[in-house]
Amino acid sequence: MRSVYLDEWLERKTPKLKTSTAILYRSIIRSVLKPFFGHLARCNLNKKVLKEKFSEYKASNTRITSVKTCFRSALNDAIEDEIIDSHPLSGWSYRNRDEVKEDDDIDPFTPEEEQALLKASRGETWAQLQFAF
Repeated sequence: MRSVYLDEWLERKTPKLKTSTAILYRSIIRSVLKPFFGHLARCNLNKKVLKEKFSEYKASNTRITSVKTCFRSALNDAIEDEIIDSHPLSGWSYRNRDEVKEDDDIDPFTPEEEQALLKASRGETWAQLQFAF
């Protein structure tokens, strides 16, 4: 999809968007869509190419979702504008695998505080704290 279309699309779309969304879309177009897809002729814009390009894009799943939302909107309008015949992202989703954290860093109590709580508690409360620590 030629980058000129993306600029024109955003100009037409901006009055209908919240200011924050327009700013986000402008950033996505400038930093992601143009570099990854702006050089492609519309005949080369297919699901295979999109999968390859998105696999090269290293970002969080939240960012990828924002990029896809913007791109899907532009592609939907491109279909309405008769620039493309079909939606290459239709029926396709992409997510990075979330990295498994080896250690959770959430330790609200020091070992000394844990022992103090256990010593001060009795019965069911003690059992629950013992299990928690």
